[in-house]
Amino acid sequence: MKLIRFASADSQSPHFGGVVQDQAVPLLALQRKAREFYPYLNDSRSYLTNLPESQRTARKLFEWCERNLGELVVGERFAVTRSPLAGVVENRGREPGG
Repeated sequence: MKLIRFASADSQSPHFGGVVQDQAVPLLALQRKAREFYPYLNDSRSYLTNLPESQRTARKLFEWCERNLGELVVGERFAVTRSPLAGVVENRGREPGG
């Protein structure tokens, strides 16, 4: 699981999400698809504050995304090559298996 913050043309603030294949996918888009919302996945600071629960939840959402990437439409996923990184995700130490 590779977490990133990235920019897109449709948003003034950076997205917090991850890389799935060659796509940048916001965690908010995955939460909408799952119809489950977790405030600790809204941004990288909340994610880090709520480890390890946030990691388990994000991993579950990204595992679904790996199997169902085609279900995400434009605006729910972005080509990594066209989505500039918006900064480094804060680091509280290396995550196991990450």
